[in-house]
Amino acid sequence: MAVIWVVAADGGMARVFVMEGKHHGLREIEGLMSVDAHRPSREIASDRPGRAFSSVGSGRSAMDETDPHRFAKHAFAKQVADMLDEQCSQYDMLVIAAPAKALGDLRKCMSQKVSSKIIAELSKDLTHASPHELSQQLAIIIDYREVSYDPAREQYLKRR
Repeated sequence: MAVIWVVAADGGMARVFVMEGKHHGLREIEGLMSVDAHRPSREIASDRPGRAFSSVGSGRSAMDETDPHRFAKHAFAKQVADMLDEQCSQYDMLVIAAPAKALGDLRKCMSQKVSSKIIAELSKDLTHASPHELSQQLAIIIDYREVSYDPAREQYLKRR
């Protein structure tokens, strides 16, 4: 029986569900939270950007300022991608629902092994949706893209 995992993530929270058949919906199996994603910038980065001396002359200039929240969100995406890589043997197919920036961060951090198992992506924040709402949002994608449901076997099959 093919095991489908559904990941609903944003920049600071990820929920992992397993699909238990067409009529049984989703069951949450894991959740991750970022410590820094919802903290104020002043608590994440305590310093102002540094200054550098020019290589020619006596001028000085400020270094580029980085967004500490953006950095924290990218680090969280890496944490989620690493978890999916470690657990890769636990699922056969993967569906991801995340806002556009979080989805992009996840794609950059994922290994080829995990990327090859993705059957659908939804650019939408569904981290706070109930399992029932999430399965309703994903029903069209899962039923009509690369996965079909075989009622005789009560399992999902990946179309080849």
